Amino acid sequence: LVHDIYPTNYELTINTDLESDVYTGDVNIHFTVRTSVVLVSINCINLEINNVWITFTNHEQVNIPIDNTYMDKDNQMFVVFPSHKLRPGKYVMYMSFRNYISQEDFGLFMDTYEDKDGNKLKYLMTHLQPSFARTVFPCFDDPTYLTSFQINVVRPTESDVISLSNMRIEKETASFPEEGLTTVHFETSDPMPIYMIALFIGKYSYIPSVPTAAGLYISVYLKIDDVDRSEKFRDVAHAIAGTAETHFGLKVSLKKVDIVGVPRCLIPAVIYSGLIVMNEKYLLDSDRLTTWDYLKSITVISYGIAHTWISNFVNVDSWQDFWLKEAMASFFGQILAKLYERGCYSHWVNIGSGTLQIMKRDGFLNTYPIKQQFFNEVTVSDLYRSLVFKKSIAIMRMVFFTNLNKFRSILYDCFTKENTLNSSIFFKIAKKKLDFDPEPVFQTFLSQKGYPLLKISSLYGTSHIIERISFVNSKYTQRRKTESIYGYTWDIPIYYICETNPKDVRFILMKRNQNKVSLVCAAGKWIILNHKHAGYYRVNYSQEKWTTFAYIFMTTPEVVEPDDRAGLIEDAFCLAKAGYFHYNVPFNLTVYLHFHKESHCYPWRIISRNLYEIAYHFIDTAGLGPFMLYVRSLLEGTLDESIWSIEEHDPLMQKLTKVEMLNLGGWSGDPEILETAKECFYSWYEFGEMFEPDLMTIILRYGLHSETNSEMWANVLRRFNALHNCAMKDECWAALSSAKNPELIEKLINTEKMENYFQPEIMNKRFKSLLGNNYAIPPLWNFMREHAQEFLTQSLILVNCFRSFVVKVASKLDTEMQLREVERYIKLYENSPALERVIESISINIKWKVAYYDVTCEWLHLYVTNISHRDDEEEEE
Repeated sequence: LVHDIYPTNYELTINTDLESDVYTGDVNIHFTVRTSVVLVSINCINLEINNVWITFTNHEQVNIPIDNTYMDKDNQMFVVFPSHKLRPGKYVMYMSFRNYISQEDFGLFMDTYEDKDGNKLKYLMTHLQPSFARTVFPCFDDPTYLTSFQINVVRPTESDVISLSNMRIEKETASFPEEGLTTVHFETSDPMPIYMIALFIGKYSYIPSVPTAAGLYISVYLKIDDVDRSEKFRDVAHAIAGTAETHFGLKVSLKKVDIVGVPRCLIPAVIYSGLIVMNEKYLLDSDRLTTWDYLKSITVISYGIAHTWISNFVNVDSWQDFWLKEAMASFFGQILAKLYERGCYSHWVNIGSGTLQIMKRDGFLNTYPIKQQFFNEVTVSDLYRSLVFKKSIAIMRMVFFTNLNKFRSILYDCFTKENTLNSSIFFKIAKKKLDFDPEPVFQTFLSQKGYPLLKISSLYGTSHIIERISFVNSKYTQRRKTESIYGYTWDIPIYYICETNPKDVRFILMKRNQNKVSLVCAAGKWIILNHKHAGYYRVNYSQEKWTTFAYIFMTTPEVVEPDDRAGLIEDAFCLAKAGYFHYNVPFNLTVYLHFHKESHCYPWRIISRNLYEIAYHFIDTAGLGPFMLYVRSLLEGTLDESIWSIEEHDPLMQKLTKVEMLNLGGWSGDPEILETAKECFYSWYEFGEMFEPDLMTIILRYGLHSETNSEMWANVLRRFNALHNCAMKDECWAALSSAKNPELIEKLINTEKMENYFQPEIMNKRFKSLLGNNYAIPPLWNFMREHAQEFLTQSLILVNCFRSFVVKVASKLDTEMQLREVERYIKLYENSPALERVIESISINIKWKVAYYDVTCEWLHLYVTNISHRDDEEEEE
């Protein structure tokens, strides 16, 4: 682009017809020439452009003759050569254009949904980030330009066709430009990046909007048949937006936010200024809504509301700084969710938003830094990598962990004193607010792969030394310091607590030029670094300290907060897998569950996830029996009749805790849980009885586990085949996919029609359910290999979905033969950093079976023997 030209306003008209695969339009681009130019170049791809003219508008309108135009396809440019130089001043360039509606999920594209009668209905929408505006109309497609837009949409005149954009509708002109068409005129927007332009046109309905105290109207749009089920989450969005106004004192210039639910979405939500498009499941209330479903909806809605506040305020000077917008808005969203659902905040941040999962992924050698130099055009894949979102949020949380009020103050100052926000302004303001300079923290964490591992050693009395290295998922491999500009050193904010006063959260900053730092803590048995797992790093303690933690958990676990119990256990499992010590360390930390009633969901969730992962390596081995006995023993002190009692209005944390325990019990084969699940399953299958949604997931997952033959399984399969796509069909699949017989799983996978797998929402449901069953991994992997070519030639959204499941499934494999299969898959179909991580993961899994299987079996045998003796002694007494 010619940067001596700066666009200031677009007058854009799009003429669409839901029954046509072609659209037309015209645009007036108002721009300012700063220094004389001989040509005007604008971005466009595959557009048919006609009727180009330029008008000089400084004092009086003067038409500028055009000598020539040229389409530069290689550089995605349309170049206009005026008859003479354009001298500094204001101009308008008019163009009309024509194009086909995109078949992929970007640009201006069409999608469909079925109504209750099975009719297919269409809708149109835009997705322009990062650089797809040029596929819709000729424009200056660069995020550094903040421009106002006046948008008009010409659509069929039908009462049930709605048109939405960033701004409110100013007026509608019927029978214009011709009979049967209506032109919808939207208000002029505030200046914003071009990728924020939003259009949505379709046969949708809405629930009446409700204004916040500051006059912001929140509306929810859904398919006509579903709109009556959206009031609950419309009210949630209204309350969260109200919190942003009252708690933060932030007022936006927007007068409305429209939330649109669509059947499928590239990511959970795509946010524009004034318009949020998300998967419809996050907006629908139903009698099948689980607690996790509800919290996920809160998460996505909070994320969407926060982004509408910040989207056209945080300016991306370059895509290299894309992290700032995501981190600011998403962390803001986390705080809004915390204020709305206080009881689940820590659990939601670390599990629900994926901080711990992304740390496991970022521990591989084949990861990438968040801040990258994009030498070519940035792609959708570059921006929508989960690491970009989740790691940047985690760093923001680490910096502001004990400084939420200061973060609120920064937001307020930025909104009231700055017209725009980029990384330089953010760092300048944050440095004034905080007690340390946050810029080196952000720079060292975002510009390098992975994260640090801290090792704390006690010197004498109250003195401790902290050392730092780069953490990798296998200690036998290390990153090359020369590949990082910082040599894999970090500025690390460390929050810690001591036994003498655990409520006193202390802070020390370890700078990247310090190989060691010392800290003094009052005399006591323990010190915990990374309080509440707020930091994006792991911590290793001496063997003596790990033993101390295990003893404290066994005797007085309540003195350590649930978040810290969970954080210690998570680090112990990850460090054991990486080879820093044997699994006796994390296993010993879990034993307290046998003796104490753990009432918090977070430790249960952390322990369950790690045990599920380890269990895969025990399948078809002599160690599986003792391993499952160990798992069931953890539940013995907790399970009672009340475990099956979950009511609608119970506290959310109580519900989540019971679900985790029931899941762990059913998975490990607890006889009482399996028997109850079987009885309830028969009541559902034979009589259609429905149970509380959280319990229903357990009943479906384990209702067939205690069957001694496959007759019932076959009956459920026949019902699955007889049903059309509906909730009951999905429930049948959930039950069938929990089979422990790989042959049954293979039969189930091949039963579903391939055309159904080619629908992203169905494939996601089917594969996700199978992924939770370790016995389903080999047959699912074989199916994916055999049909990869078919999947990889489908739509972009389906290809991305399929690739993500290939990575998740293949990462669990643990044999040399499977490693060779993955290598062949890469040669045949594709290579990517994600698949390189898969190779790395399988190699670690293979080493696990060699290095840890025998010693883990020894610990399990000793533990099960001791528990049996203790139980015998208690019976004798």
